[in-house]
Amino acid sequence: CMCACVTTGDLLVHLGTFEERLRVVLTTRCSTTLGESSMSVSSPTSSLSFEDAATATTTTSGERTQPQAASPSCLSFYNYFVHQESNKQTAFRRLTSRLQTLTSSTVSGTLLPMTRRQMLLLNDKAHLYSFDVIMAQLQRRLADMASLPVWSSSGDSDENSAASVPAFSLAPLDYIQQVTECLLSLPQELEHIGGSDMSPALIAALKAGNLPHSVEETEESFDEAPATPNFTDQWLGSFARGLLELFSRTVLKIPKLSAYGCRQLLADITYLCKVIDAFGVSPSEDLQHIQNLLSISIDSYAELAPSVPRHLYSQVAAMRGVAS
Repeated sequence: CMCACVTTGDLLVHLGTFEERLRVVLTTRCSTTLGESSMSVSSPTSSLSFEDAATATTTTSGERTQPQAASPSCLSFYNYFVHQESNKQTAFRRLTSRLQTLTSSTVSGTLLPMTRRQMLLLNDKAHLYSFDVIMAQLQRRLADMASLPVWSSSGDSDENSAASVPAFSLAPLDYIQQVTECLLSLPQELEHIGGSDMSPALIAALKAGNLPHSVEETEESFDEAPATPNFTDQWLGSFARGLLELFSRTVLKIPKLSAYGCRQLLADITYLCKVIDAFGVSPSEDLQHIQNLLSISIDSYAELAPSVPRHLYSQVAAMRGVAS
């Protein structure tokens, strides 16, 4: 499923190369037309064609080397922008101004903003596709969770309290163990894909892409970020947060919870939170609210109403049979 990200990353790399070559050619031609040496880059030769610029190479120090000047051509370039109506002259001035801005080493930009925008949208869709493929495995293991008979099982407990038997005395059910096993198998798979020998295409895709459930970095953390993104940590964090949201939605689909079922669900939630903590991810706010609503006794349930979102309060109350 990561092949889609590699493909979009390859497109981004090629687009960047094409933009750089286009910038060299346009800067050279505009410089020749205006006679301004300030527009030149890396001592351009006025006789460079687009094909000549395409053969320019980049040294290990980042300096571009230009090919030798081509032999004089019987054809010469004619600037239609300058010698036509005023609106085209304005467009030419905008172009030269844009090139001067892009030539500055302190400013980042693109000559083809619409093309790059579409490339970035495609790259985000590739990230979403890869995320959905893996999340589908977790979703399949939770498909029947809400209809398990254990949730309505009464056992031999007091129906008025969810704390008759400590939740930690109950073992997590098979479904949640399968979910966490699937999640714990992801680091090895992701390390195989995103090790130290990641392709430039995948690196480009990861730098430009946006993952679902990703945490927005602060300006300080962005400045300190390594040149190569930590692929494994980014994706594992995204999957862990996605699982928490998926699990919370699934829990709310349980039609009825007995006191015993409530304690079993608390045991499963506690187990899941411990596994998620290993990925450096804290329980979601919704799951924490659900956990609190399941932990409190029915008699004291109303005490949580002011501190819990109304929809969670009502749904869990209906599950536990609390009169609203």
